[in-house]
Amino acid sequence: MACCATRNYFTHTLAELQNRLLACTFLTPSLSTRSFIGLECAIELAITQHTFCGSQWVLYLTSTQRANALTSTPTRSQNIARISLGAFMSFAGVSHLTFARDEFQAQVPSWLPVNKDLVVLGSGVAEVALGASLLTLPKQRRLTGTALAAFYTAIFPGNIAQYAERNNAFGLDTDNKRLGRLFGQPALIAAALWSAGFPKR
Repeated sequence: MACCATRNYFTHTLAELQNRLLACTFLTPSLSTRSFIGLECAIELAITQHTFCGSQWVLYLTSTQRANALTSTPTRSQNIARISLGAFMSFAGVSHLTFARDEFQAQVPSWLPVNKDLVVLGSGVAEVALGASLLTLPKQRRLTGTALAAFYTAIFPGNIAQYAERNNAFGLDTDNKRLGRLFGQPALIAAALWSAGFPKR
């Protein structure tokens, strides 16, 4: 809008100058037609360049705003969520690989045609990698947080299987406790997305 208004202003000014120059050619014969045409072209070129530069400035501002939106500084709560999830995932991954392997196997669905211990070991390695990334790569928080949310979504069927098959593990020895654990998974997904910077401010 500002560029259009500026161009209209200069166009109006050019028209006035043309009228005055025409009047001068009648009053002052020494002013040649070539000089008049040259001056007119110079003014038109200035208008064109001004409009082009204005358009470039608008594009620059737009690109800068987009870059700032993508690299916006995380809030304190987002940093706390990222660090907390990183520590939690690192601990959970180590427990998958060591002292809690048997209990985690209770969360592997019985219909999954894969060795349960391999599933637990694989998920443990993934959790350690995600936890370490969250803690050591703060500038990649959008990528690591999104990956963690996807991981939580992928393992959610394990929580459902534990409830449906009534498998006891980690103190979840009643239907109510196992049902309550199901509601914890969406909360973890939301926390992962929050640590990643979603929703965008």
